Amino acid sequence: MYKEIKFPFKKSFKDCTERSRKFIISLHHPMIENMHVVYAKEVDPENDGYELSASSPCQSDAITILKKKIQRALSTRYLSFNDATELDMTHDRLIGLMEDDGILIDDRFVNWEQFISLIRAPGSQIDLIISDPAD
Repeated sequence: MYKEIKFPFKKSFKDCTERSRKFIISLHHPMIENMHVVYAKEVDPENDGYELSASSPCQSDAITILKKKIQRALSTRYLSFNDATELDMTHDRLIGLMEDDGILIDDRFVNWEQFISLIRAPGSQIDLIISDPAD
């Protein structure tokens, strides 16, 4: 039996440190007909907070995709802090949400200057992928 979903709703997820993080999940009306776009924004984050979205022709599939994206985002740390202030990459990959004046990585805002210093590794190869956050 089909259960109607009421938007917005709150959902909690555990991050890689076992801390519970709460999100408000809302439905957005897309420009494309017959698509359901769901959006999650972290509630009361310690830093800048996570924001993720997903889309699908089926509303329940869009929600399932979004939940998996949240779990994947929370399960991996891309940044560490040396001496409590200097940013460093935890491994050879960064995933974040681009904004006008920087990028949101691990729920922390990193300005473009900081980002360039993170990825600066002369002689290294870079594989840059820019994608729609709803994909």
